[in-house]
Amino acid sequence: MIAFKRKHWGVGLRLLAQVVLVLAAATAIGLLGRAAEAASGEDARWQPGDAEAGREKSAFHVCQECHAADGNSLPPEYPKLAGQHATYLHKQLRDFQSGARKHQIMTAMADSVPDEDLADISAYFASRPVMRGEGGRVDAAARALYLEGVAERGIPACAGCHGADGRGADSLDAPAPVLAGQHRFYLRAQLLDWRNGVRTNSHGGVMSSAVRHLADAEIESLAAFLAGL
Repeated sequence: MIAFKRKHWGVGLRLLAQVVLVLAAATAIGLLGRAAEAASGEDARWQPGDAEAGREKSAFHVCQECHAADGNSLPPEYPKLAGQHATYLHKQLRDFQSGARKHQIMTAMADSVPDEDLADISAYFASRPVMRGEGGRVDAAARALYLEGVAERGIPACAGCHGADGRGADSLDAPAPVLAGQHRFYLRAQLLDWRNGVRTNSHGGVMSSAVRHLADAEIESLAAFLAGL
């Protein structure tokens, strides 16, 4: 009887081991499949657009009405898009569509635009000569805040992501926008929105964390400094 139990116990263990291996293989295949799908989706998301096609599409979808044909908008509440990184523009447009970034007008404008058009429009504005500020007197305190941050207050250096020259980074994973030469009014509004939790769509929440300890006066001075570059 004992030998019989041991025999069947051994068979049961072998069967259990085989089941575990099969389940593990199936799980691995499923994970690999989902990873491949995710990678494929990410690649599709960031396929570079056609700037020449984007010129016509940006007019057709009336982007130029607010942002101007060359991307240098005149009203200060509308951001300049000239020379902005295409990956960043594409992400923002998709975020408006998904609701990850809130803006009543932009959500309505981007809602029905095909992704191919979004990519082409992004490529077009990115191809324009990069926005430039008017220069003028540089606020030394604002410059130091931008370049160095304030470690003891948990404020990182803006330059760590946006570069010492404010030209940002055209990254697939976490594109950092061009800030230099942007409208002061727009920069100030965005910094306030980040700090106050109105805007939350940065990669990993980095912007929400970076600006939460900034005082109003520091936001004002940073916006003025960047707008002048």
